[in-house]
Amino acid sequence: MEDLQKRFNLHASDYDRYAVPTLSPLADLLLEQIGMNEAMRVLDLCTGTGLLLCKLADPFPSALMLVGAVLSEGMLQVARTKAKDNPRASFTAMDAELLGFTSRSFSLITLQFGLGYLDPEKSLREIFRLLEPGGLAAIQAYDTSEAATVPPYRRLTKLFAYILNKYSTRTPSPELEQTRKKMSGSSERDRNMTQQTEKSLKELAQGIGFPDVESRSLTAQFQYADIETFLNSMLTGCTSSSIYYRQEIEEMAAEARANMQRSQEVNIKKYCQSSKSLIEESCLIVQLLARKRKN
Repeated sequence: MEDLQKRFNLHASDYDRYAVPTLSPLADLLLEQIGMNEAMRVLDLCTGTGLLLCKLADPFPSALMLVGAVLSEGMLQVARTKAKDNPRASFTAMDAELLGFTSRSFSLITLQFGLGYLDPEKSLREIFRLLEPGGLAAIQAYDTSEAATVPPYRRLTKLFAYILNKYSTRTPSPELEQTRKKMSGSSERDRNMTQQTEKSLKELAQGIGFPDVESRSLTAQFQYADIETFLNSMLTGCTSSSIYYRQEIEEMAAEARANMQRSQEVNIKKYCQSSKSLIEESCLIVQLLARKRKN
């Protein structure tokens, strides 16, 4: 968990620029499914820089409390700045698997794309504990099965990784050597993410005690404005792959790094022209609404 904090702290200042544009439309989809209700106390777990919590302020104007919880102090600082004009919004550093709130404290709890970095069962049990009777949990998560990453994006990321490895150092530090071994030993979409699918999350929520669970699988498509934005998104993420890419680049000789960057731009541009496709990412996500029994 400490490693995860460091990752998000490192890229807190870049997060809104490169990650939020892709996450914002998906936050809107989640809000549409939640619909309007009289939620009075709202908690957004793994709130990041406060994207979803700030969006929740409009559909719930009567909410007494809007709380965002995340471990990263860097993310919290950005979130507090964004929400400084909303007196109902507050942010706190807290572990989503061990939350320091009184049971039955919230009527709505949201969690957008944080579940993959957590123990899903521990997190859902905490959410269940914190919801008041009749309260709603609204969750978005990446489908981390191998089939969930749509081929065009897979080809682009493979091209990116191939070019990067072509220029990587042949005398890696012990730390980089260890990371290379770790990365080569698994083929999952993100090696730190727990495996999750629509079926597994729905069954988990029902097993914990949610009697009313609605789930669906969606194909999410993200378009990048230009090659620079795509390349930055590959490097500023907080996934294992992004950290590995940054390690490789940090240990490259200056000339090799410059050549690698030029090669990335030229070859990705050629790929997009030859395939007549945009620079885009497509993947499957799971959307889950789980309501606690009223009595």
